[in-house]
Amino acid sequence: GEFDTGARAYTTAFDRRLDGQLAVVNGSTEGERTFALLPGLNHGKSVLGRIHYNFGPFDVGTSGYYGQGAEVSVESLAFKQFPRESWNLEAALHHRFFAVGKTRLLAEFNVAQNMDRGVNYGALGLPGLPSPASNIPGGSVINRNEMGGFARLEQDLTRWATLAVRWDYYSPDTSITNSARNTFAAVGVVHFTRQLQLMVEYDKFVDNVRASNATPYPDKEGDVFSTVLQVRYP
Repeated sequence: GEFDTGARAYTTAFDRRLDGQLAVVNGSTEGERTFALLPGLNHGKSVLGRIHYNFGPFDVGTSGYYGQGAEVSVESLAFKQFPRESWNLEAALHHRFFAVGKTRLLAEFNVAQNMDRGVNYGALGLPGLPSPASNIPGGSVINRNEMGGFARLEQDLTRWATLAVRWDYYSPDTSITNSARNTFAAVGVVHFTRQLQLMVEYDKFVDNVRASNATPYPDKEGDVFSTVLQVRYP
């Protein structure tokens, strides 16, 4: 991929338990279908930041983003700019409750507007352009409010193995009832050395994302089984 050009400032306090970051970046957004092919048309700046505090066995943080997006109507040769924003809350518990190994519980929750890039769901997640086409330059887009998050529980079984379960949720348009994707996963990890491990994972997803005017249909379901051999270089 390509990196945005920008500037970042960060600081720590209270023996590095508190840390904060603030950045301003410029350029095309990574993840959009044409981010590497088309230049940024609006030259808008994106502002993002994060603050985090580590209490020891428990830590919390929050972060936010504000920037500009744009859509182009090929039919009417019109360009429309719109705001993008998101807010995230994170928390983690990490402590050795059992003699066999450390326990980690991690979770994040986020709400956003117009942040979907249309990669997986196409126009379902993108802001709606003003109608009729002649009104695109002066009209307002139809905003898409999104919601997502995850929760993950990990348990080390001695230094040689780890078991974990995870739940992910994402809705590209919260104005539509039951229009979301849920994924449930379980993974087992064998740590041969610090640099070599084998992961065996099973994922079950239930996807019912749909357009607002579409009749609800049975959930799309799928199962994925995967194995990954991972080598880390010191």
